[in-house]
Amino acid sequence: MSNPTEKDYKQIAEALNNHYGGFEITENHLCNVAILESYAPDSPSWTGDIALVVHGQSCFKDILYRIEDKWTWVESMNEGEYDCNKELI
Repeated sequence: MSNPTEKDYKQIAEALNNHYGGFEITENHLCNVAILESYAPDSPSWTGDIALVVHGQSCFKDILYRIEDKWTWVESMNEGEYDCNKELI
């Protein structure tokens, strides 16, 4: 696990804003970000860097993949609602 860089925070904020349709999330809002480098699951799935993000009053939980050196939103669970990018899952 590595510490997010300033570039990571900016890209993650941009990806979340693109997904949620706003511009109110900034890198300053992202206090709870964990990056798992070279993640390899037990079963066939995404292999690579993954960001786990908890934001909003802990009700937003998002997973992003680093694809071609850019963070891309993949799935979320928010207040019990689940959403995902079906093209990537």
